[in-house]
Parts: sequence; structure tokens; C-alpha cells
Amino acid sequence: MKKRLFAFVAIVLLIGVLTGCEKDEILEAYNYAIQTAGDYIVVAGQIQIELDQIR
Repeated sequence: MKKRLFAFVAIVLLIGVLTGCEKDEILEAYNYAIQTAGDYIVVAGQIQIELDQIR
């Protein structure tokens, strides 16, 4: 999971550099990627807890 997140962030940063984005735009994209990944982990954890309670 960490390798995928790192690869995604690296790709976002690389695209930003290649397209000439400003530093603020790159940081905004990075922060969005981290927030989205965190939200996914939280939701996945909640689903797992609910499934454990059902069993």
C-alpha cells in the first residue's frame, strides 16, 4: 500500500513539474492525494470493523 501511495505522489509531482505548475499547485495536488489516501484507509478500517462485528 505504501509503495502505491509513494508511486502516486511521485507521478503527481512529476506531472506537475513537467507541465510547469507552480509550487503551490504542486503542494495542493500532493495534499489532496495524501488526504484522499487517508480517507480511503479510514473508510476501509471502518468497513473491516463492521464486518468483524457481523461475524
